[in-house]
Amino acid sequence: MIALSGEYKKSERVKGDNNKMKYNFYNFTANIPAMKAGKIEKTLSKQIRIPEENKIYSKADFIAKSIIEGCYLDMDDNYITYNRRTGENTKPKTIYQLVCKNNDPEISSKTYYIINKTEFDLANYLIENNITTEAAAEALKQAERNRLVEAEETAKREEEAKRQREQKAKDEKEAFESWLNEEATNYNNMERINILEKIFLHYAGGFGGNSIKVLVLIDNFDNPLCKNELLNWLGYYNKASRKTFEIFTGIKLPKTDKETRLLFEGLTSANFNSYDIPKFEDVKFRQAGEVKEDKREEFYINMIVKGEKSFQKVLAEPIKNKYGLDLFGRKEGSRYYISESKTGFLVVSESGKAKALEKLSEVINQQGIDKINDMIADIIKKYGYSPKYQIQEAI
Repeated sequence: MIALSGEYKKSERVKGDNNKMKYNFYNFTANIPAMKAGKIEKTLSKQIRIPEENKIYSKADFIAKSIIEGCYLDMDDNYITYNRRTGENTKPKTIYQLVCKNNDPEISSKTYYIINKTEFDLANYLIENNITTEAAAEALKQAERNRLVEAEETAKREEEAKRQREQKAKDEKEAFESWLNEEATNYNNMERINILEKIFLHYAGGFGGNSIKVLVLIDNFDNPLCKNELLNWLGYYNKASRKTFEIFTGIKLPKTDKETRLLFEGLTSANFNSYDIPKFEDVKFRQAGEVKEDKREEFYINMIVKGEKSFQKVLAEPIKNKYGLDLFGRKEGSRYYISESKTGFLVVSESGKAKALEKLSEVINQQGIDKINDMIADIIKKYGYSPKYQIQEAI
């Protein structure tokens, strides 16, 4: 007798989401949609113990073994049982039978197992496809083993190819970012940088070396990597970058990100218009809706760039206070930040100026003004003065 149980490990029966990596029960579920096949496989994978043999089989293997041994199928459309709880017979129902071959002529009644519709359909499939002998079953199972091995090898090759593609994309991204950082660091067109600084100070309230990347990307617009990265800078919310692009290219950007992406599909540097340097010597930003008195001054915040402290210029308002501290405040998004002027270090931030000033008083009262001044002195000793004070000292 062919060993139909234990031929496949559980992990081989249901492995992954790909149907090619699943045991398909003598090809019974090979052409069935994945969702329906999953339910069938769950039923046929269940194990049962046969007391007469003291062995455990999967339901699928037990059905196949029984068919090979000569069992046949039958149905009873009017099956009724007695319900002890209600004292009445149950309503008639259809049952499916796997009838055992009877070798004892003295026994007239048939012996059968009650099976469900899925098991009945599998048995029918085996009979209709002549999978009724040990040789036929073993040939099919061997073909199944070979298919599973090949599917696993294919999956491994595809996974390795995917890993290599992802690694290549990662390497290319890192190389591009390294190139972009180097180009921004070495960018020496001061006319363009000065204009860029005015734009970012006005629209973003701050300017740092990182902003120069926008100029590098515009200068190399026809490079697909640069064009794609530039799109990330030109989100509808990023007014400074969008204004920079419009000034240096003469191209008016649409209002939405989707429309901007569509515009970029057919855009090249040949479509750019030249700009007039002299009119940017004293940028007033007199466009509609932008004319208002700006009482902000230039300050510097202390930031961490690539693991090192770095000063970044911002436009902010001086904060008068009773503690004798040099402070400035600026709004960024929905929050208001108050920093110390000599060091550029952040003191407090809150959702709104009033709350920030209230928090400032709490911090100083808790720490004490002497401790605050000692902390400022220690920071200056470690990182030096803000460029604002260095410029003043030089003057």
